[in-house]
Amino acid sequence: MQEGSRRGRPRKLSDEDMVWVYDAVTMGSPLDHKSEFCLWTFAIIRSMIAQRRGVDLIKSAVSWLLAHLGLSPKRSLYKLYKQNPKVIERYLQKTFPEVVERAHEFGAEIYKET
Repeated sequence: MQEGSRRGRPRKLSDEDMVWVYDAVTMGSPLDHKSEFCLWTFAIIRSMIAQRRGVDLIKSAVSWLLAHLGLSPKRSLYKLYKQNPKVIERYLQKTFPEVVERAHEFGAEIYKET
């Protein structure tokens, strides 16, 4: 075995792909990549890599990639809602019904967890 050679599974993303991901996340917004949300999440990054680079990664691979690049996704707003009852009330009374109405316009269904 040569010095410096490594065993294990080959990487799915090339160095060029990793630079692209880093630039996309640090210099852009999820909105630039046709996402409805303005915070990076594992799901959005996974989707973006699959669409733009043709590589399907699992969530833990995206987590590892971001850590390797020195980045981390933002947590969802659920934690904020959980900590601020007024925000929850406003969401349940105003925002959620609007989302449900809009979903029905497109023929989709949204289920409320009870």
